[in-house]
Order: sequence, then structure tokens, then C-alpha cells
Amino acid sequence: MEKQWVTVALVGMGGYGVHYVNTILNQSEEFGMKCVGMVSTHPERYADAEEFKSRDITIYRSMEELYKEQSPQLVFISSPIQFHCRQICYALEHGSHVLCEKPTAATEEDARLIIEKAKKANRFVAIGYQRCYSRAVLKAKEDALAGRYGKPVTFKCLAAWQRNLSYFERGWTGKIKVGEDDVNDSIANNGCAHHLNHLFFMAGEALNQSAFPASIEAECYRVNDIENYDTITIKMVTESGVRLHFAGTHCAKEPYSPYIVCEFEHGKIVFDESKAERPVTGYLESGEIIEYGSMTEDNLYKIFCAVEAVRGQDTVYCDAVAALPHSITIQYIQDKVPVVDWQNRAKLFNRASEEEPRYMKYVEGLGDAMLACFEEEKLLSEKLQ
Repeated sequence: MEKQWVTVALVGMGGYGVHYVNTILNQSEEFGMKCVGMVSTHPERYADAEEFKSRDITIYRSMEELYKEQSPQLVFISSPIQFHCRQICYALEHGSHVLCEKPTAATEEDARLIIEKAKKANRFVAIGYQRCYSRAVLKAKEDALAGRYGKPVTFKCLAAWQRNLSYFERGWTGKIKVGEDDVNDSIANNGCAHHLNHLFFMAGEALNQSAFPASIEAECYRVNDIENYDTITIKMVTESGVRLHFAGTHCAKEPYSPYIVCEFEHGKIVFDESKAERPVTGYLESGEIIEYGSMTEDNLYKIFCAVEAVRGQDTVYCDAVAALPHSITIQYIQDKVPVVDWQNRAKLFNRASEEEPRYMKYVEGLGDAMLACFEEEKLLSEKLQ
């Protein structure tokens, strides 16, 4: 039987887009996809690149130029947040399915518009929260949905993920707006968006669904010289009564790699990024331990799933609807939660050597306070004054 090739295009070749470029160049035949073009604001950088010429891949300056010549069935979007909505909608209007990197869009309004446009176009919009496509995560969620752990009780995440000063010097990092465009970049909407979204996804009542928040409490803090926040604690309750807690900061001298615990009546599932293999492990009250595998060994499996979904042979595990609880939460925080300015409390710390310094800002005791917030499901003001 002749292979059914899926035509694809990529919008955004820099940053995380490099992973898409490499997958297209190295795994297109394996995935059964043919790239008909890529879009870059600097196509001249790739004018002489043999790897594109040999595969007959044209680099276009805009999506308009791409669609004048090509009609890709699936478009990958890996561009800055402020461009997501218009680029997704443009692809949908031209008949393409979409896999867009997280988050869905800068605002809840834009996320809902994308859902409406996708429904009207009869096309899917997958959002690239790769944990949702991890086979280890999906196996663990299947067991949870089957009742193996009992009723879900509390899902929580700790992420004290250090970031250097240079991280915040990028053009749109920590911005609320760039020009007239909403960005709402923050630790919760970008740096640790995967981990906040993971709580909603694991609490969802089907494999490709997420839970929606019924109540939200949050506190936001700014340590670096940015517009938005780099430190946050959130307490939520889902519509089905599951408690969610998120504690995230880029400004702790005591780092804690993202660590998620989903607690049920009769056990728990742990997602541990402090270990090199990034294991997903289930612990039952009977003493049984279930090893589901690594949550990051197939980070780009989302690409394969999207290609297969075009063929009608796989599921989009995190579409724009499943990602909507994250957008709702981010919008609530932007609209309702003031940012406490802690720049006067910031201290400078060199994470590396004197020869090759990597400076970051931190607040004394913040890491330990965030750990306590995680363990006790508290907001930061309850643990650090």
C-alpha cells in the first residue's frame, strides 16, 4: 500500500523552532510527512543551506508568500506568543490543520477565537504542551482514569527554575505588551507553562481533556527588571473538586527542578524532573510501585501525533480546548492579581565560575519558602514576609 504523505510547513525557524527544523530534516520519512516550505523573517540566512535545497524546501518571508505557492495540510507554528493567534487563524482560513507551540495565545479572548475558527474550518489546532503527548504520561493518566488510584484529591507543582539575567534581556521576555500586541509573558505563561498546564491535563476526565478551574487565588511577584511577574503561587479548585496548587519562580538561590505530585485517595503519581531520566512513577497505598517511563524521551512525539491525526489515525491529546483552562487562569491573573514589586529585595548571584559568570537575581529564602508553599498548599505571603 502506497504511503499517504502529509504535507507540512513550519512558521518560525529560530528558538524552539530549531527542534522542528531538525525533525523535518531528519525524520520526515519516518513520520510520513513532506515539508513544502518554511517561514522565517530572515530567509537570507538560509539561502545557501544545502540541507534545504536538496529537499526542495523553500524558505519564505511570510505566511502570505507561503500560501501563494503551497497548500500544506498541517502547519507547525513556533513563533513568539504575540503572533500565535493571527498565524493560527491564517492557517485555518487557508485550510491547514495546526500544531502550535505553547501557549495557545496571549489572551483568553484570542484562545476562544482560535477554538471558534478551528470549529468553523473543521480543522484541529493542537497545542504543543509535550507532556500531554508523552506516552509515559498518557499511560499514567489512563490508569488514573480507570480508577487504579482512586478519586483525585490534590495535584500540585513546584518549579524553582533559575534563569540568568540574559534570559530577561530577550526582546519580549517578561513583557505584557510588545507595541500594540498582547504578550503576557511570564513564568506561568511561558517558562513553566508546561507544568501549570499539566495540572489541568492530569485532572481532566478523559485522556484528551483538561479540568477547568472553578476558583482561583494567586499572588504574583517581580524580582527582575521586567513588566510582568517571575514568581507566583496559585491555589485553585477544579469544577469537579480537585485541588490544584502551583508554586513557580525563576529567582530562588535554592533551585528545585519542576516536580509534580498528583495525589489520589489510594496513591499518587509523581513527575520528577530533578532526575536525568525524568521519570513518571506511580505509588499505590498497597506498596506497589509502577514505573511508567520517562516523560521526556519522546518530546517531539507531538509532531508524529499531529501528522497521524491529519490521516485520522491518532488523537490530538491537547487541542486548543484542552489548553483553554491554562489560558483562563493566565487571563484571570493578568486582570485580577496585582504584581508585588520585589526588585528592592533582589540580590545578585553568580551561578557559574568567575571566568564564565552567569548572574541571576534572587530573594533570600525564596526557594525554601516556595518548597513550604508546595508542601502545605499555601500562598507565598503565608510563608515569606
